[in-house]
Amino acid sequence: MWCLACEQFSPTVVCEACSGGLEVGPDTVTNSGLVVRSAFLHEGSARSLVTKMKYQGLGLIADLFAAELVDRLPTQAMVLVPIPRVLVRQVRYGSDPAVLLAKALGQKSGLPVTQALAAPVWARKSAGRSLEGREKRAFSALSVSPKWVLVDDVVTTGGTLSAGALALCGGGLGAVTATVALKQ
Repeated sequence: MWCLACEQFSPTVVCEACSGGLEVGPDTVTNSGLVVRSAFLHEGSARSLVTKMKYQGLGLIADLFAAELVDRLPTQAMVLVPIPRVLVRQVRYGSDPAVLLAKALGQKSGLPVTQALAAPVWARKSAGRSLEGREKRAFSALSVSPKWVLVDDVVTTGGTLSAGALALCGGGLGAVTATVALKQ
C-alpha cells in the first residue's frame, strides 16, 4: 500500500511520518461571522491530501478528513450543504471535492447532504491568487431546512463560505472544511 500523502510505501493509507505532520486546524470566523471548523492546517501532508482530493477525486481522502470532522460538527446540525465547484472545473477534474467531503461526512454523522447551492458555470480560479486578487463568488440557492452546515475543501479568506451562507438566507450553524489556510 502507498501513503496517499507522500506516495511512499506504507502499511497504512497515510504513513506515520505524514500522520505526525498533520496539525489540527483552529476554529476561524469569516468576516461575515460564520464559524468555520477545519480538520487540519493547509500545510505539509494535509495540503498534499486536499490537493489530491481536489484534482484526482480520491474519495478515500474525503473519508480521512470526514473522520476528523465528524466530532467537530455542531450538535444541532440537521443538514450538510456542500459549496459546489464551478461547473467547468467539475467537468475538467471529474469531481467536486466539497461534495465528496460532504457525502463522506454524511455517512459518518448520519446527516443528510443537500446540494442546495448552485455555482456559476465559470469563475476565475482563486487558488494561488493573493487575497486582493480573488473575486467574490455568487451562488443561487434552493430552499434548505434550517440548521445547515456548509462543507468545503479549503477555507482561505472565508469569502466563498460567506457567499454560500448569504445565498441560503440564514439559519446556518457554521461550516466545516478539510483544511484552513491561515491568512497572513
